[in-house]
Amino acid sequence: MQLVPAPVEPVLRRVQRFQRPDSLPPGGFFANIRDVVVVASSSRSGSSVFMETLRRLPGLLTLRSEINTFLRLSGLDAAASGTDSDRLTRAHANGAAARRLERLLWDEVGEPTDRLDCARDADRFVRDVVRRILMQWPSEQLRSDRLEAWVHEVLATLCRDHGWKRDRFYDGTLFHALLLRRMRRSLPRVHPFYYDLGLRSLRSFFPDLAPAEGPPSPWIVEEPPFVAVRPHRPPTEDELSRLPLVLT
Repeated sequence: MQLVPAPVEPVLRRVQRFQRPDSLPPGGFFANIRDVVVVASSSRSGSSVFMETLRRLPGLLTLRSEINTFLRLSGLDAAASGTDSDRLTRAHANGAAARRLERLLWDEVGEPTDRLDCARDADRFVRDVVRRILMQWPSEQLRSDRLEAWVHEVLATLCRDHGWKRDRFYDGTLFHALLLRRMRRSLPRVHPFYYDLGLRSLRSFFPDLAPAEGPPSPWIVEEPPFVAVRPHRPPTEDELSRLPLVLT
């Protein structure tokens, strides 16, 4: 399959429909951050495991994934930045691309939590899941209303059939396996083996499905292995100015 640049604008418009309803903090997200820690590593060097450990530590602000996805969606990746590399200059810190990036990161920053009060947090979690799926499958004809309904359906199934309490999120692998199984009834090209769910778990949930080969689609916004979204608590204004932001 020949890869072509992702059509960023239509994907971005779909993603923007599921941004956090609250506005940026006073002065903007970037202006409130005082300290940034960059974890720089080579590909397949264990940085994902390291970052997952950092996400579980208190006192840090993190994203759910690497920043590359959001640079690409903002038009600041190597293909669109005009630098022919991952290097970004001071000139890229202004303008529409930087504003896009600020808003996209604001939607993702926070810390993982196992709390999911269905009466209070479910809508935010559903938005987060749908937004991420739209990034992962940009070439699929995904109806966002159906995606929302499927996420709610899976959460209800977990409470009804798997003993989940309505204020807790117990198992991200189980949640995503059930969601992907539901999605594949209508979208068979959505392949669960592109997700970071563990090969043993994937084989147990999808025993008759062969492992995926090649890229997931002609357009790449997020690179596999795809992120499995868990509940994420947004930072308070005090945490934004006090805690370091860790990027990889």
